[in-house]
This record gives sequence, C-alpha cells and structure tokens, in this order.
Amino acid sequence: MPGAIDTSYTFTATDVITSTKMNNILDQSIMTATAVIGSTLSVTTGKLFVTAGGITSNELAANAVTTTAILDANVTTAKIADSNVTTAKIADSNVTTAKILDANVTTAKILDANVTTAKILDANVTAPKLSGAQTGTAPIFGVRAWVVFDMTKNAAGSTNSDNTTRYIPTGGSGNVTSVTKTASGSFTVAFTTALPSVNYSYVGSGEDNDSAGEVLIARPNAGTKTTSSIALKSKNLGGASENFPEVSLIFIG
Repeated sequence: MPGAIDTSYTFTATDVITSTKMNNILDQSIMTATAVIGSTLSVTTGKLFVTAGGITSNELAANAVTTTAILDANVTTAKIADSNVTTAKIADSNVTTAKILDANVTTAKILDANVTTAKILDANVTAPKLSGAQTGTAPIFGVRAWVVFDMTKNAAGSTNSDNTTRYIPTGGSGNVTSVTKTASGSFTVAFTTALPSVNYSYVGSGEDNDSAGEVLIARPNAGTKTTSSIALKSKNLGGASENFPEVSLIFIG
C-alpha cells in the first residue's frame, strides 16, 4: 500500500485481525520516501537516515535538547564559544580550584579590587614580600619592636622615681610588654615576642629635661641582652645617667 509505511500484507474485508498478523505487518513494514518532508532526513532501503548536513537548530524543538541528552564527553572547550561563557551563566559553586589551571591564573586576570587584606593569609605575608617599589636591589628590613615611654612616671602615669615599671602611653609600643626602671637612667625593655636573634640592632633618643637637647642611649658593660629583653641606660651629654620624660627606641634584626 502506498503512503508513509509500505507493507507486503493487506487485510481483506473478512479478514480477522490477530496479534500475529499485526506483528508480521510491523516486521515487514518499511518507510517510503513520501514519509519524509525536508532535506535533513532521507529514506534509504526503507530505513531513516540523517543526511550529511545533520539536523539544524531550527529543526529541533526548544525543549528537545535536555542536559541528560548531552554526554559530558561531548561538551568540549572547542564547542563552546568564548562569548557564551559569561559570569551569569556560571554558578559560583561550579568554579572550583580543581577546574582552574594554575597557568590560567595570571596577574592580568585578577582585578586590583579583588586582592583584599581578608584574602591574604597572615602566613603569606613574609619578609621578602614586604619589599616595595624601592630603587636598587638592597633588601629592606622591618622594625621588630619599638616603644616610647616616660622614665619619670610609673605604669599608672603618676610621677615618681621608684624602680618600677615605667609609663607607656596608649598606642606607644609595638612588641614591647614593659619597660622597668632599675636605677637612675637605667631600665630593662621586655619584648612580647622574642626576637629571632640576639644580634639585633637598637637606636634611641628622647626629650631632654632642659633646652640642651641631649639624650644618649647606651648599653652598660656586660648589660643583659637576650632575644626577650635588653638592659639600657639613658644619659645626658655629660655622661651622667638621667631620667628623661620621653625615651624612644626601635629594634631591628
């Protein structure tokens, strides 16, 4: 019978339709060329084939292509246009470290605004990374500790000459726990965190008690110098020990 399906069996007017006859009809049926409209599909020896040009996008229903119908292996980089990869189309949860090649993370691809303090671990801020855009190639070394204190006042800020902890104003120190007066002009600086080596350098100055402006900082012969504390003296220009209202010290090394 001509039409979309061709079969070698034809029912007669008195024929009884049985399941066997129906199965035979289906097994023997072939498609005819008139069953296909358009050029994408063709019928060859009763079978349906996709032509060399393939099925075009306008021949597919919008809901015909589902995620489950596309194999993961068929989604390759070459098949995705760069213009189709937008931020809105990529879920944040899908951007994992494992999916980003190290070679693809370049300076040009990281906005300055995205490099925030919160995103830099303290452990990643090392001494070599503190060097800035200075000229030359000599290294830069930071201050390990510093303090400003008053030799004429106790820790509470009251004026006295006792051999006790001296007054450090609020915000007047870094990595210094205390400064303790041991004698006139003599004091010991205690570090909060020990310095890495005992061979550190120190320098100091201060506010004089008169208009001469001389405040000398020195370490007494065989005075204590460890990674956790140091004993120093404050003297005037004449070499006499003196308690000054302001002594400023920095430690490097």
